[in-house]
Amino acid sequence: MTRFRWIAAGLHATLFAITGIIASVQPQPLRDGPARWGFAVLSIADFPISVIAFSMMWDKRLLPGLSIWAVIGTLEWYLLGMLLERRVAAASD
Repeated sequence: MTRFRWIAAGLHATLFAITGIIASVQPQPLRDGPARWGFAVLSIADFPISVIAFSMMWDKRLLPGLSIWAVIGTLEWYLLGMLLERRVAAASD
């Protein structure tokens, strides 16, 4: 059986890591630099969490905002994957 929880959380963590690495290598703003595509996808995919992270980032707390976004966003996708696993298992019974 496919473990959607690990796939969803792994994709989120990987995209977040790649976006962070690109943003650290290219010192341009997130919205204008090469990391903008990953940042845009993460902003939309993690909508409720990204709003909280943005509010912290605007208040000069960049690292705590990004850390909270990374951890809670990955946890959210883990839980969504677990929900999908249960739905698929219930549909196959």
